[in-house]
Amino acid sequence: MRLVLVAPNDADDLEAVDAARRLGLVDPVLVGDREQAEAAAGGLGLDLSTTELVEETDMRSAVRIAVELVCADTRAILMRGRIPVSQMMQVVLEDGSRLRVHGRLLTHVGIFQIEGVPRLILVSDGGMVAAPDLGQKIGIIENAIAVARALGNERPRVALLAAVETVYPTMPVTMEEAVISKMGERGQIKGAWIDGPLSLDVAVSEHAAQQKGVGGDVAGRADILIVSQIEVGNGMYKALVSFAGARAVGLVVGGRYPIVVTSRSDTVGNKIDAIAVACLLAGG
Repeated sequence: MRLVLVAPNDADDLEAVDAARRLGLVDPVLVGDREQAEAAAGGLGLDLSTTELVEETDMRSAVRIAVELVCADTRAILMRGRIPVSQMMQVVLEDGSRLRVHGRLLTHVGIFQIEGVPRLILVSDGGMVAAPDLGQKIGIIENAIAVARALGNERPRVALLAAVETVYPTMPVTMEEAVISKMGERGQIKGAWIDGPLSLDVAVSEHAAQQKGVGGDVAGRADILIVSQIEVGNGMYKALVSFAGARAVGLVVGGRYPIVVTSRSDTVGNKIDAIAVACLLAGG
């Protein structure tokens, strides 16, 4: 599968891409500053002479080139290198971008393997939609369900997170989540069990759910955690990695092709995982 890496001047990114190439997952194309890329590769002892590298020092132009390269293939993924997420996504979100799908929202999904938890946990949205309204939350949920299903979870359990498990008119987020839960119950959002509002402990701990008297198909067994603001999702992503030692994958989904958007602090192993999952989502 073609992998196009924008701004390939980070050693960890290059090491992950090379590992994915050696595993037979990807055929990489690098787009960016050749001198910086070769300097980063040289520090690892990697030889880029046989790797396709498109020279472009202007980062906005590099992203545009990368998007065109991805869209020229039927099976491809885009990966962020040493470029700010905001700068890259501004270009991806431009009117006329061939990565976008009409009517679909681009959202960030974090996928976590946490020691002691016998299932993958997905968190969304911690990287794209800052303060989603009700309609955007539905798009976030649908994208996360699609990712879970691609990973083999045919009917994931979706928890809509809040500070409480009760609907309060004075807490608008609980009102929205109650509406979304009813939409799920009536089949307007398909392919998952959906419940909320739920606090984090009730969503993931059967003991906490029992202690608080919260039943249903989701409480204590959530696979997908939907947050109400980007700060919550972003903080949860970094807390799970930093404090819990979770293996993590960060992807932007909802477009024609998945986009690998890892944190600079992510390990090489996490970046390889992200590339592998992106290949799976792209049809590999």
